[in-house]
Amino acid sequence: MPRIYTSDKINCSDRYVYEPLKAPASEIRFLQLHLQRTPINWHDDLTSRSESTFNVSLTTTGCDSDAGIDLPVYHALSYTWGDANDVLPLVCDGKIKEVTRNLWEFLLQIWERVHGRLREDTFCSIIPFDNLLWIDAICINQEDLVEKSQQVQQMAQIYSSAARVIVWLGSHDGFAEDAQEVIVPLDTRGTFDYDPCPPRPDSRMTMLVDLDAKWESKVDREETLEILDTIMEAFSQSDWKSFDAFVALMNLPYWERAWVVQEVALANHNEALVLIGSQVWAWATLVNAAHTLMVIMYLINHEKDWETASKWPKDRIATLRSQSVRLDRFTADAMSEDRPLSEYIPSAIFREMKASLLVDHIYSLLSLASDRQTCGIIPDYNKAVAEVYQDVTYYLLRTTGAKALASCEICRAEKLNLPSWVTNFAEHGVWTLNIPRVDINKMRIYAAGGPRKDFTYRIDGQSLALRGRRVDTICHFADILPSEKFHATQWLRNFQAFVEEAVQSHGTTIENAWRVPIADQIDTEQIRATKDVSEAYNELVEHDGIVILSHSAVAYAWAVQLWGRCHSPFVTQKGYLGLGRPCARKGDVLWVSSGADTPLILRENEEGNFQIVAEAYLQDFMDGEVLISDGIEEEIVVV
Repeated sequence: MPRIYTSDKINCSDRYVYEPLKAPASEIRFLQLHLQRTPINWHDDLTSRSESTFNVSLTTTGCDSDAGIDLPVYHALSYTWGDANDVLPLVCDGKIKEVTRNLWEFLLQIWERVHGRLREDTFCSIIPFDNLLWIDAICINQEDLVEKSQQVQQMAQIYSSAARVIVWLGSHDGFAEDAQEVIVPLDTRGTFDYDPCPPRPDSRMTMLVDLDAKWESKVDREETLEILDTIMEAFSQSDWKSFDAFVALMNLPYWERAWVVQEVALANHNEALVLIGSQVWAWATLVNAAHTLMVIMYLINHEKDWETASKWPKDRIATLRSQSVRLDRFTADAMSEDRPLSEYIPSAIFREMKASLLVDHIYSLLSLASDRQTCGIIPDYNKAVAEVYQDVTYYLLRTTGAKALASCEICRAEKLNLPSWVTNFAEHGVWTLNIPRVDINKMRIYAAGGPRKDFTYRIDGQSLALRGRRVDTICHFADILPSEKFHATQWLRNFQAFVEEAVQSHGTTIENAWRVPIADQIDTEQIRATKDVSEAYNELVEHDGIVILSHSAVAYAWAVQLWGRCHSPFVTQKGYLGLGRPCARKGDVLWVSSGADTPLILRENEEGNFQIVAEAYLQDFMDGEVLISDGIEEEIVVV
């Protein structure tokens, strides 16, 4: 049965109903939390409970600065909703309104800091109780899709105008206090002169291999290691309990929510506060703690003179890598500026952010984009997901040309019944081969189809016409992806066996096969791999698991992990070697669009049209070689 509320103080049969905003595009609601609480009883099929809940009220104000209307002082909340079925009541303007438990517990923390057990907390001097709050779940009528669409367009103003943004990580006092013990020593601000949040998302391989080229310590190396020894001691003295608590902190759902990146990015970073249970930290403290972990991870792998490194448990080294990289990815986007939507989309896909609504994988990025007023993408929750994703693909084709097709993949498009040339932006975890890590407008690793200006396309409803050249056909595809944990050396041994089999089958010699597992790129500046990298390939294939790997072999292994974990090798009818996504198969066609960076794998249907299977790396065809081959340029229709 539905939950029934009763109270001696209010009429609980009345549920809160929003008064429509007169001008949703230029008005904002704010929440006021009151000191007085109201006792409420409720029961349903599962529970029977009494609770003294909160009284809040909503006020509406204009937000049109051009009309001379200034916003009041308020604080904006950045948080995760939590389980939509786990709700608790509050009293909003005298009527019952249900909110998720995570939000209710945030209001409890605020109330406790002013009127309850934490009233002496310094948080009260930072966030006065009488200040207004902006909380999306309450201040936006989530059932009114027109209002919601218009309010989402104001997110940039809402978070950038807030006196502070409060990052609520939840009521996790159990490990928050333990994490506090290590976050303070990890916050080595001023010690390392290295920006943890570069203006462009950086390669994890680059970060680890060439950190010494970017990171310059303000103190000498010996003193730096002493500082890190102190951090190590803090971990070990707690029997690694504090370290595990920090890992638990990094594993919270907050870091996976799509919307929180823009909420932190739009805040004044020095003013953002992190609230978890009864602990309060500056946002910068958490970011610097994660950065210090990146430095530690690098030194463990590469600083042979750091004796303490050998004391780190191996299982925690792996955890250290994944968790420090996780926050670094988050902050790389959160602190970058002046980037168009086309640059945020690829890194958002790789960050594996989650959203309850599929359209929010796009809408959550709009407030960050420098071209949000001109890109033509306007939040509209009445639009179907397929329509929104197709509109975004139109935008990407206009602004990035053939690069818009690099993230297309047939098995992902089919999940949402999309045309194969439209990207499923809700799918995560795979970077395209030509990742822009330095300057997205200038950097070009490959030029398979010649000058980008040569790219032309024509859209006709659900079809896309492309010009280009047919290169070859896949005759054998190797399924060597691991079922569980990825091991670079094992992948390479499987690859080596595949190459030997291909050579024997075709009776030809495949040269420079070592370039294929890393898609021929390994350098910090993302130029192509040099001949000496072949030695690293041989070292890994022959590695016995005991001898310490060379610096170059470690770099090569990281590159293999980047590409090999989501690609498998193939060989074509003419004996060319390449890398493709697992959805490719024998008989698929290798195609190079005019002006494209990378080839595409296509699949022909019975009508003679094609579907994009995925992009591909094809050895000896990444630098325009197809333009001087015997292939004839033709036009195909992609559906």
